[in-house]
Amino acid sequence: MGKAQDDVVVGRLKTILHEYVEEICRVFVDRAKEYQKGEPEIAAELRDAQTRYRKQADDAIEMIQRGDFTTTDLRHVAGTLYLTNLVLRWTLEQQTTSYRDLLALNRETGEKVIQARIRIEQGEEEEGFADLLKLVEKNRNYFPLLMTMGFIYLRTKKNLNYAMRYFEKAATSSPPIEKDHYQSLALQFLAYCHEGLDRHKNALSELTRAESVNPEDTGVLYSLSRMYGLLGQEEKSLAYFEKALRKHPAFYALALVDPAFKSVRRPMEMRMKTINKTFRELGRRFEQLLDKLIILYNRFKLEDFEPSLGREMRHIRAQLDAVRSGCYTGYRTGIIRFFVGSFPEFLHQVRDVMRQRKRYEEKVLREKLQKSRKKFIFFGWLLSPPLAIGAVAGVWFVEKPLLTWLPIQIPYLEYGLPLLGALTVVLIYTSWLRDIRKRGYVKLEVLREMELGWVSMESIEKSLKNFWMNEVAPNVEVVPVWVKREKNI
Repeated sequence: MGKAQDDVVVGRLKTILHEYVEEICRVFVDRAKEYQKGEPEIAAELRDAQTRYRKQADDAIEMIQRGDFTTTDLRHVAGTLYLTNLVLRWTLEQQTTSYRDLLALNRETGEKVIQARIRIEQGEEEEGFADLLKLVEKNRNYFPLLMTMGFIYLRTKKNLNYAMRYFEKAATSSPPIEKDHYQSLALQFLAYCHEGLDRHKNALSELTRAESVNPEDTGVLYSLSRMYGLLGQEEKSLAYFEKALRKHPAFYALALVDPAFKSVRRPMEMRMKTINKTFRELGRRFEQLLDKLIILYNRFKLEDFEPSLGREMRHIRAQLDAVRSGCYTGYRTGIIRFFVGSFPEFLHQVRDVMRQRKRYEEKVLREKLQKSRKKFIFFGWLLSPPLAIGAVAGVWFVEKPLLTWLPIQIPYLEYGLPLLGALTVVLIYTSWLRDIRKRGYVKLEVLREMELGWVSMESIEKSLKNFWMNEVAPNVEVVPVWVKREKNI
């Protein structure tokens, strides 16, 4: 695809994204006002969602413009922007590297499909559609063409029955790249058409097929939840909603404004309150554990020794801010980002820096103590005799009037006073030197505390691992890399 074509596609995508985001964010704001008085956590969730949705749209555009927009990026960055709005999802899907690879398998036909699609998007609907019909005559099993035709009938021609024919054919065309992903997507479009014709049971049947093809597709789980909601099947609707929510937190806010859940709205809100309570408590436990880490970090001023720790600590504090946001997504996101991103590497780095600093400080301290000892010995032998003689001379000078003034005579006092003066001066001098050495030993005690802190870091790491494995992991469908390593997954 040339640069001019890329610019057209990205411009069109920006328009679609921003229109969708602004529309749903207005709904979020309105519903937040309704919940504010009785359910502040739910209201906070909706306010938070509008910020996240806008950022997701900007991130998606930025990645597409860089040219490295993979299917994985699509799932991760765009969140429910593409998972639930299939028109928007297919527009984004066409920008992924995997879809471009699929087009490249039949480059000539792929280029013609792109050209025809762009003509339609630029307003030349009849000409572009005619080009696509000619291509269909010679390429009846070409997945990108089948999906494009179905999409044109769905969005432009508004003919759901014709669109369904192409989506059904696409679902059985077995594309050689990411077969399960694309087959599931075609079935979801097929279900979307059935829903548009109020054939909810047929839509449910197609979504069930999509789940069996690609059970990891989070969009399918949410769509099954809303379809069971439309059919009034409360338990199944809530069960699939929780499955979807365990994979992606953005479904929380979306379900609050989705009319498909009208018949199960009250029980869903009750389930959401239970989820909120669970993650609120997890957030508090998380704060307590990280407070211990931060206290140790601040106690030994490790950032002064290794500035790179400061950047990671700022990232960790940002996760704590998210946990304190007062909504489910904040609680969950703050905890997960720490365990997926910072843990346990940051703790290992802190321990390494503590040990390095301890060794460095011990080396410096030993050198200082060694120098102090040499000075102590040198000045002790050098200055003690002169000081003692000086003290004797001073006492000798003042002792005659002192002895005259005393009412009684004490034997040998004239010899004892100078000796006492000399001893006193020597004791004062040696005490001063010892004090210098003692300060060094006090610093050594601080280093011993650092060793204990290093051991405490091990304890904190163990507590955090147990917190994730026993308390967080049962509530989310996320497996951090360090867990995979430990379990050899």
